[in-house]
Amino acid sequence: MFSIRLMRFGSKKKPFYRIVAIDLKSPRNGMLKEVLGYYDPTKNDFKNKIFLKSFNRFIFLIQNGAKVSSTIFFCLKNVIIIFFLLIKILMYCIDLKDEFF
Repeated sequence: MFSIRLMRFGSKKKPFYRIVAIDLKSPRNGMLKEVLGYYDPTKNDFKNKIFLKSFNRFIFLIQNGAKVSSTIFFCLKNVIIIFFLLIKILMYCIDLKDEFF
């Protein structure tokens, strides 16, 4: 069974995290299965804080029983909310474009 959680890197007071798939029984910085992305809490703008290499791989691991840590859940929840807001804005702009042309 795997868990998707953060692995800490960086120096003191400058944390940098990797989003990794790791065995449930491993310690925080134990042997990892694969790196799924990065999380940098020191960045000011939210869109650059989280970077997922492959969202499809992330979804595949969740569908196969990987458990997501609470920190990853809340970070990605915010990203998904922003993503859907951007889609709504784009759809609204497309509707306005059809009215003007």
